[in-house]
Amino acid sequence: MMFSLYVRILLGVLATYRVAELMSLDFGPYNIFQSIRSFLGRKASSGDKTWKTLADLVNCPFCLGIWFSVLAVVLILLPTLSGDIFLLFMGVAGGQCFLESLSGGKRA
Repeated sequence: MMFSLYVRILLGVLATYRVAELMSLDFGPYNIFQSIRSFLGRKASSGDKTWKTLADLVNCPFCLGIWFSVLAVVLILLPTLSGDIFLLFMGVAGGQCFLESLSGGKRA
């Protein structure tokens, strides 16, 4: 299931968008992402700069997008079947999430 470079780039962009939004804004299954953000927020309130930096990172979809794009570029430039499946799965989810955001849909 090898895609052209342009399709891979588009899927990578959409996958990066979805994963960054998922981690920074969504609750996730069993509230896992919300729990991570809450945990880091509590640790950050202790005044430790490292915890504060991590808490700021996971609450910012733009910051996470930069870091997740590194993974996307690796998956784009070094194609594997499992990487393509991940790009396809998360790319479709990213497209749906993007379209939902255009319609003014609310987050759970």
